[in-house]
Amino acid sequence: MSFRPSPSLIPIGSFSAATLLTQKTLRFYAEQGILKPAWVDPENGYRYYRGEQISLARRIQMMRELGMALSEVAAVNAAAEESAEAAASRLSQFWARRLAQFDAECDTYRALLFGLLEPATSDAEGAARVRLRDEPGGWVLCLDTRAVSSEIGDAVSTALGQLHEAAERCKVRPAGPEFTRCHGMVNPENPVPVQICLPISERIEAPAGMRVWRDAPRTFAYVRVSGEDCEFPRILLGLEMVVDWLVEHGKLFVGHVPRVIGVPGQREADGLLSLDLAWPFTEPDEGAV
Repeated sequence: MSFRPSPSLIPIGSFSAATLLTQKTLRFYAEQGILKPAWVDPENGYRYYRGEQISLARRIQMMRELGMALSEVAAVNAAAEESAEAAASRLSQFWARRLAQFDAECDTYRALLFGLLEPATSDAEGAARVRLRDEPGGWVLCLDTRAVSSEIGDAVSTALGQLHEAAERCKVRPAGPEFTRCHGMVNPENPVPVQICLPISERIEAPAGMRVWRDAPRTFAYVRVSGEDCEFPRILLGLEMVVDWLVEHGKLFVGHVPRVIGVPGQREADGLLSLDLAWPFTEPDEGAV
């Protein structure tokens, strides 16, 4: 007796290519009951899937990328058979638990990191180092790149050279200290987006590969560090002092990243790199801008 699959069914090899899941993974998902083949040839064991299972396979893989256990994936899939709203509710419940876990992990990481670094100052002494200043804002010429912690110094130096050359070509003057913003947790392995900024005297047409934006007037809380305290991971201690001061004094953070501002002339004066680790803020009754 001959068994033949329906022409509408997809063999496992083609299904694997369409979903970017290996055949080994598909067999594992079948064993776990979360993505079973539509039909298995009883003569040779070949597995076949329906076309509509492609979207299910992709959804399962996305949930796995979020760190969901197979039991949680199965619960969302079961809820999806009831309604999309039920499935979304189960997914939201998982994500709320994951965020709470992540917050706890961040607290543990910070405590461990700063404990290992053994800062030379107490909390009170660290708070005393936090100073305030107002900046008038203005036009900023910037260049975006990506770098890991060990490459940031070279990346910033290279970008600043390009920014100053572009400003000279466009006949505008630098109008304030250069600064850098890292859009992510700097680490030794995974590159994070880094924005290198040069304040300029007036608006210009952005050169190729660069951007021009308008910086609003800001009040900054900042800590000045120099030498080895400018290097990762010790630079995180200075940033932590600023964050602790803002939280303790009930200030509102403006934006989601701090600024690392070069101290003009300091390196020429004493041979050490000096940076201001600054975060713009506003008062609670003013609202974040």
